[in-house]
Amino acid sequence: FPSHEPPEPRNYLVYAIDKKIAIEDQIKYPNLVPIEADFEQDRVIPRNCDLLWCHDAFQYCLNPLTTLKYWSEQMNVNGMMVLSMPQNIHYQYNRLQNNSYSGVYYNHNIVSLMYMLAVNGFDCRDAYFYKNANDPWLYAAVYKSHVAPQNPATTS
Repeated sequence: FPSHEPPEPRNYLVYAIDKKIAIEDQIKYPNLVPIEADFEQDRVIPRNCDLLWCHDAFQYCLNPLTTLKYWSEQMNVNGMMVLSMPQNIHYQYNRLQNNSYSGVYYNHNIVSLMYMLAVNGFDCRDAYFYKNANDPWLYAAVYKSHVAPQNPATTS
């Protein structure tokens, strides 16, 4: 039976990272730490995390391999990373759709995303990848493994 009691608050510490945080997004919550920074940089989060959620942002990375390496280094082993991003080219209702978004330099697909994640220490065997047939969005949920990031130039 559903409880009519208010849910028990969770004691999560959340870091919200963006290059420019709008004033209306700077609402003061005791467990929310807004960080105005470039998430592609070496170390943005001041401690290792258990969950990294990146929605509609990864496609703007100038160097996605390096960004994933930095993110991997900021996560605890067995931590989960969730990614969602649109594709520039996709089929929708049996027609090829081409979209060009400002600041998006790569067209990621599931295969290239799996390679970039695996080479950066994420377990793609025990993962979730999803792409709806008539939707441009790619979704991935992966776990950080104990394997250190590899050199993408020499790793197959």
